[in-house]
Amino acid sequence: MNLVVKSCLLFLSAGIILSSCSNESDEFESNDFKVKITQDNLLVLVNQIGENQDLDRESVDIITSGITRLSTLKRDTIIGKTIMEIYDIESAFQREQSNATLKTQGARVDLVLNHDFKFVGLIARDTLDKSLNLVGIEVTNTSKKEISNVQGTLQFYDANGQIVKTYPVLAKNSLNKETIPVGKTIRFIIPYTHDKNNIRDEMMRNDIKNMRAVWIATMLEFSDGSQISVQAANAIQK
Repeated sequence: MNLVVKSCLLFLSAGIILSSCSNESDEFESNDFKVKITQDNLLVLVNQIGENQDLDRESVDIITSGITRLSTLKRDTIIGKTIMEIYDIESAFQREQSNATLKTQGARVDLVLNHDFKFVGLIARDTLDKSLNLVGIEVTNTSKKEISNVQGTLQFYDANGQIVKTYPVLAKNSLNKETIPVGKTIRFIIPYTHDKNNIRDEMMRNDIKNMRAVWIATMLEFSDGSQISVQAANAIQK
């Protein structure tokens, strides 16, 4: 590629970048974005901004969300701020929320990729002083490391899609310090207290065949101490 062509391409690229930045800044060129909000001028400002044809729908939505959210925090939160400031505050807030959602969903998918979970069945067990529902579970290690703990909730739904019961699962309490080797499946039982006066507990015993079991994993712990955790993904870095 000769020098003339390279120069033309660089000039064209710079022009595109400058044009993009110019279009973005033009969107907020109106003085309406720079006027400080008072108790008397908010409606005037939002009406004027709503009629601004240079403002795209996404920007209008961000401004609307910002005014709404900040106003719910405190009655005078938006007083003294400009629409531009509210736009910047809300844009940063939404980006932070999107990042948090991305991390959470990434962790959830990673959990699914690294193990398989199966509800095997429920056995009623009653003694003179205790009534239990014994829930059978199978966990298959599809990761590349030994699993030492699995944590989450096992939820049961009736035929109408209504949740009947949620059982917390902490596998290490039933694994007895054993690990789940790579590629292997381990079956174990977790006992849960059964209340004969609780209609939902009774439904678990009498109608379990018609229920749908849904596993929601929140954490996998490996024998080397590392974890995949939704809670860790939700932690906001300060």
